[in-house]
Amino acid sequence: MSRNHPGSRLALLLGLVALEVACIPGWVMETSNTQEDLMAVWGFSSSDVYAVGANGTFLRRENGRWRALKAKSEISATLFGVWGNAADHVVAVGNQCTILRYSGDLEPPEDGGTAPPPVEILSARTCADFRAIDGPDDAIIVGQDVAQRYSGGGVANYSFCSGNMAGITYPAQNLAFAVGEQGRVCYYQDGWKTRTITLCAVELVNGECPNDPISGEPLLITPVLFGAWVGPGGKGAVVGMYGGVWPIPSEDPWQPIRTGYDVAFRAIHGYEKASGEVEMIAAGDMGVAVRIQGDKVSREVIDTPETLNGVWMSDDGKDAYIVGNKGLIAHLHK
Repeated sequence: MSRNHPGSRLALLLGLVALEVACIPGWVMETSNTQEDLMAVWGFSSSDVYAVGANGTFLRRENGRWRALKAKSEISATLFGVWGNAADHVVAVGNQCTILRYSGDLEPPEDGGTAPPPVEILSARTCADFRAIDGPDDAIIVGQDVAQRYSGGGVANYSFCSGNMAGITYPAQNLAFAVGEQGRVCYYQDGWKTRTITLCAVELVNGECPNDPISGEPLLITPVLFGAWVGPGGKGAVVGMYGGVWPIPSEDPWQPIRTGYDVAFRAIHGYEKASGEVEMIAAGDMGVAVRIQGDKVSREVIDTPETLNGVWMSDDGKDAYIVGNKGLIAHLHK
């Protein structure tokens, strides 16, 4: 009768442990083939994803790898936002009045037919440094005290809240939030309205912000807000300086969720569950990313000290992408 050698049994056990570890879901760094800072990410599906960044960087992930899309002429602007309403209709926006549109397959057909069109440069109706774009079928572009409307055919001026805006979430015609400097939140409710988020500049006393001894007013500051996301049901969050994550909807004064991290959160995205509850990921400085479920916050382990600038989650929450400085792209697949 043969007997298993102890070494063989140990090797088998180690192999099973390794297999189990390999199956544990976690963030995996993907090769972007660029060292340019990446500022935003958006996906049409979990496998068809776009990322944009410095020096006109415009990437598409297809069949598990990232490749660059090119415009007819050189683009030096930093692209800060990307959005689309179909896999072959994607728009990126950035500084120096830059608006780019991609509307073709990544590679030429195998039969040698017409090659895919290059990225098209669109003309802004009013020039500005653009920071974000989002929408259902059409989209709103926000930036430095200027807003534009993209309707598929071109770009037009759009009447909007004043101020410098850095982020927008616009999932449905009557549901939109835009955020920017001085704690400004613009939201759509039978027309555009504004609210201001404030933070106490010092430690609370008995749960309240103490008054300035000279003015007699509370010692409040207005943080810069960088991003917002809201699901179709109206639940979401706004993110910004000082580790701020402010849930939507909220009554004045807006109270932040305690994340435990005093960093600037620069982006947020999420998905809506069948129950109507939402789950979100916020990403920001020093490689910090957190998952938000209700009022519970947990750290997402991403092995990097780089600033994280953009995040996108698939509609079912099974895939998430984060982009950051020096070409960083992290992918989570459950």
